[in-house]
Amino acid sequence: MDRQELYPLSYPQKDIYAIQNYYEINSINNVNGDILYHSEIDSGVLEKAIEQVIEEHSSFHLRFSINGRNENQYLEPGYPPNIIKEDFLGDEEGFNTWIQKMNDQDIDIFRDYLYLFAIYVHPSGKLGYYFRLHHMISDGWSMVLIVNEINENYVNLINDKKVKKENPSYLEFIEREQKYLQSKRFEKDRAFWLEEFANAPREKLLDGMNKKIEGTPHARRLSFEFSRQLIKQIHQFCEKYQVSVLTFFLSCISSYFYKITSKQDFVLGTLILNRATKREKDIVGMFINSMPIRIQLDSESSLHSLSENIQKKLMTLLRHQKYPHHLLKEDIRKNNETTDKLYDVLVSYQNASLENEEYPYYKATWLFSGQAINPLSFHINDRDNSGKMEMDYDFQTDVFTEKEIKDMHKYLIQLMENLLNENEEHIKHVDILNQHQIEKLAKGEHDAQYPLKTLPELFEQQANIHPDAVAVERDTEQITYKDLQKRSNQLARYLHSKGVRPNDLVALYMDRSIEMIVSIIAVIKSGAAYLPIDPSFPKRRIDYILSDSQAKLLITTKDYQAYIQKELAFPGGLMDVRAGESVQMDTTNMTVKNSPDDLAYIIYTSGSTGNPKGVMVTHRNVVQLLINDQHPFTFTDQDVWTMFHSYCFDFSVWEMYGALLYGGKLVIVPKEVAVDSNAFMHLLIDKNVTVLNQTPSAFYNFIHEDQATSVQPYSLRYIIFGGEALKPIKFKKWKQKYPDIQLVNMYGITETTIHVTHKELTLADMEDNVSNAGKPIPTLNVYILDDHLNMQPEGIIGEICVAGDGVTKGYLDKKELTEKVFVDNPFLPGTKMYCSDDLGRILPNGEIEYIGRKDFQVKIRGYRVELGEIEREILQLESIDECVVLDYLDNSDNNSLCVFLLMEEDIGSFEIRTYLAEKLPEYMIPTKYIPVDVIPLTANGKVDRKELENLLKEKENNTLKTVVAPRNSIEEKLLAIWKQELQLDSISVDDNFFNIGGHSLNASYLVVQINHCFSIKLSIGDIFKFPSIELLATYIQSVEYTAAEDKVIQPLEKRTRYPVSSAEKRMFTLWEMDKSSLAYMVLCQEFGQVKCRNFLA
Repeated sequence: MDRQELYPLSYPQKDIYAIQNYYEINSINNVNGDILYHSEIDSGVLEKAIEQVIEEHSSFHLRFSINGRNENQYLEPGYPPNIIKEDFLGDEEGFNTWIQKMNDQDIDIFRDYLYLFAIYVHPSGKLGYYFRLHHMISDGWSMVLIVNEINENYVNLINDKKVKKENPSYLEFIEREQKYLQSKRFEKDRAFWLEEFANAPREKLLDGMNKKIEGTPHARRLSFEFSRQLIKQIHQFCEKYQVSVLTFFLSCISSYFYKITSKQDFVLGTLILNRATKREKDIVGMFINSMPIRIQLDSESSLHSLSENIQKKLMTLLRHQKYPHHLLKEDIRKNNETTDKLYDVLVSYQNASLENEEYPYYKATWLFSGQAINPLSFHINDRDNSGKMEMDYDFQTDVFTEKEIKDMHKYLIQLMENLLNENEEHIKHVDILNQHQIEKLAKGEHDAQYPLKTLPELFEQQANIHPDAVAVERDTEQITYKDLQKRSNQLARYLHSKGVRPNDLVALYMDRSIEMIVSIIAVIKSGAAYLPIDPSFPKRRIDYILSDSQAKLLITTKDYQAYIQKELAFPGGLMDVRAGESVQMDTTNMTVKNSPDDLAYIIYTSGSTGNPKGVMVTHRNVVQLLINDQHPFTFTDQDVWTMFHSYCFDFSVWEMYGALLYGGKLVIVPKEVAVDSNAFMHLLIDKNVTVLNQTPSAFYNFIHEDQATSVQPYSLRYIIFGGEALKPIKFKKWKQKYPDIQLVNMYGITETTIHVTHKELTLADMEDNVSNAGKPIPTLNVYILDDHLNMQPEGIIGEICVAGDGVTKGYLDKKELTEKVFVDNPFLPGTKMYCSDDLGRILPNGEIEYIGRKDFQVKIRGYRVELGEIEREILQLESIDECVVLDYLDNSDNNSLCVFLLMEEDIGSFEIRTYLAEKLPEYMIPTKYIPVDVIPLTANGKVDRKELENLLKEKENNTLKTVVAPRNSIEEKLLAIWKQELQLDSISVDDNFFNIGGHSLNASYLVVQINHCFSIKLSIGDIFKFPSIELLATYIQSVEYTAAEDKVIQPLEKRTRYPVSSAEKRMFTLWEMDKSSLAYMVLCQEFGQVKCRNFLA
């Protein structure tokens, strides 16, 4: 054939070429094999047998060229065969090194031989040959052809039998493919595949698969052999239900991914031979086509029904298999803008072997290249002739570890066995573990004991032991245990006289104060439960809580009485905590008998229906958390605790009783101090605080302040984190600075009484930067379950479900909702379990990693926020047709809220913020407002939140506005600080801080930076008062002018000698270390000449 006759690449070849170009390495497409003979072989005859195969197959003579953007191929016979010889007799290490070197050899398809045969002497003295083929000219079927023909040629040559084959050329396949591309069948196949993949899922099947692999996609292969019993069961199942072995494995692997991800619509890939005729099956060349299989799994399916459905789908797909995978990717990418790959997990099945029963005197080995284009591939090798079946796992090492693959195989085999044994059971009910594994995970590690007493009983014990110790203080005001006991007894008796009885609800409406603590203790002493209400809540929220709870009484202070009577619709009794009648009551303890299972308090949390819901917490719930015989903390009566949080946030319950049930001191932190890191730092020092509780976001702020100072004389023993997921790496500098202060992460839920797990953070944990929640506290068990309450194995993400004595009674007057999430514990009949909607997984050491929220409920600065509640309030505005609220990480890595608005007429963000400020707490008000023309939907008719996230990123990258530049040095410095804190490239001096991503948390960071820059003392309130750079600069100018007047430097009397300043001492010390250095010289220009002068001379 004429050398100048050029042919296009076939589409299977185009796939290979695309892979080569994508990874920019030339060994990724090497296909390698090794044949070792057990009997005596003549190397010369073997070489001739190989030469004959090379001569008879056109693919060995293909050459490739490129012209512009067009790649072509042509035949160029006449090159000498690329056969080499090696001798490794007695050199095992050298042989293994050589094999690896051959596998890794780069091949330039435009210049190099595309094949290599190497006849070698094995270290054992046996003869063998190694061969390496480029995927552009070969596939797996071709390798089998080549090996069989070499053996056949060898036998014929030994027997002087001359047989010359006229094998068909690979170019025939290319010509047939070109005809197909012009056919009606091509158009029909194309339409079929586009319909099949319309609205196909875009997300990756497993976490980590979206990681971009830079450079070489390094991979490993792990191989596992199936037991003969399992092989027998597989073949029996396939025969009984008339499905293929590939179908069986696709069904089981799909079930496995459904069980570990809850995804029911995803895509797997498989390989098809793509050789339609007997003639094509005799051609050496690249034919294999990849075929994506869209799995749409019904959880009500059984293995039997799922296998039948997949078998039918496979048969349908195979009727359209001729359509090139390469074109399908391009078509789907154009229509759906999907990723470059149609699938990330490949499942292939083969019962072909390099070994041949007619030639039993050799051992054949497929050699793995150490690279893989798919993150994960399952290769099922069914050796019918030997009765063996094995599965190879090829996995990218940047995505999976060896342990993860071994665990995957273990759980897949267990699921496979369970499915086969229960092949008519719904897949959703079939466990991925065996009974022993389930029982081990369900058992837990703890059986802690705790006192069966109420909170008043335990508090009274401490009051009797430490009567004169300070129990609570705020600013300069203090109250001892004895006085707190007396005052709360008086108020409790007064409440009792007003008809308050056990399990009644008494609402509290007051600021942080000693009176607040007195009221809480008084309410529980009276037998009732307290209901905290923050005066800063919007009126509508307060009205709803009071109405929903049907509180019998509302305790407040004189400051709020008039407002409550005028503005709040509360039909119950109203009383002043300082009411004169109460101080006349008896100061002794009451004899009210409460049960540990009576209510202690109710806290309202954000609700999915748009309204908050009240969580009912008992005395037992709180006591088991704080006092048990396996407690992870060593709290004592010498501890000083802060009450940093609002009493509407259940973290405050831990703070309050952590101090008072151990005889310690509780320091109430005023609200204005809580938001001022510098003031709070001094409070911790001045009050000798030993136990500090913080949300991670609040502590990140505190770290900023502390890092700007030298080591502080803290008395802290514990810093306990809760309320939201943390980023451990942010604590590293703090831990290095204060190594003796224990940092403890505690995952928790209001419905399971504040804290669930416990984990002391080490520097190693901070380096790992995993949100490690640790292990359950001694009185609780934590299960990681799938959507159908089946136990998930180690390492697999599932819902965090909590059982034990911390599980509360549920939601006040919301029976249906309570029954939905407080379910019967399947692992301990007769008890309840709370399903949290939080996601987590069990780490190899048994600890739990917190992953995030399962639904759209999020944590903002430690507060749980239901996005639906915010959306419901926004939709009350007449101009808003539709809205979607998303959480996102702002430029400071903190969770913030963004709302997308579909509006009838434009309404500004200022108006919406103003409206929401009357309805919602500050932390629930979005910081970003983005108008849209349409709310994007997924194929299932649900809001496409991924698309909105992309829109948010696009808006952030492409926002155009008139930017007012700074007009003086103060504005320039402020602009630099704002850009650094908000991580924005462009800010106008008239931008409102809170409209461009700012909120109270990063406003506090801003204050720290500004104060250091200008040596002034701004407060966070100043940022709210002056929220733009121009307003703040004007204010700073006035502050600096006043400071300058107050701090005029007074001249000293003239002397001949003066003491050296600290700065000069430092410079002198450095100079003494290296007097020859010019680092301490300064240059000055004098009369046009540059002179050097020693700085210290």
